[in-house]
Amino acid sequence: MKRKKELLFYNNNNNSNVGFAPSLKRSQRYEGISPFAASKGAKPIKNISDAEGLDIAYNTPSGQYIYGNTLYLSGSRNLRDWYDDVTKVPTLMLQHSQKYADAKNLLNSSAGGEISNIVSHSLGGAVAQKLKQDYPERDYNVTTYGSPNLSLFNHANVSRYRNAGDPISMLDRGAETIGSSLNPFVAHSYKNSSYTSGNNEESTL
Repeated sequence: MKRKKELLFYNNNNNSNVGFAPSLKRSQRYEGISPFAASKGAKPIKNISDAEGLDIAYNTPSGQYIYGNTLYLSGSRNLRDWYDDVTKVPTLMLQHSQKYADAKNLLNSSAGGEISNIVSHSLGGAVAQKLKQDYPERDYNVTTYGSPNLSLFNHANVSRYRNAGDPISMLDRGAETIGSSLNPFVAHSYKNSSYTSGNNEESTL
């Protein structure tokens, strides 16, 4: 919990509901070095795991968290999200979901200009893949956990993971199985992931 509080702050400008790492502030992006040194190849802040980033996303008002060049998208957390789960996912109309609209607005804002990776869970995973489809020129690297997608194959720059026993992602047959549980709530979790998808060493000033 202490680490989570250290990493999270809220931008007081245009994206007050979005969690940002302090690294996005020009004066804090690099640990112990000047922006000039960073521009000469000094390494920026270390990466965080997918599970860490998603944990923080779930604790922001919008379900979005930016760390370096990676956007973390939570899954469903409120009545509108659950409504979209039932009405937008089965009908392939994710572009009309609130989570899609929020993520699209963020990615098209100044805060989203450096994002090249999207790590997501559940409904966020379906939204992330739709964003990649709708913005092919941006070539986002997408990682999903427990996504409610119907898919049999892997796709370029998309890493999909699920746990056996997860009813939400049971049709995502192209996803890599990373664990299993007879408890559907545990099976739908991302917390057993040890992966780090964000490559924040590519961040720029």
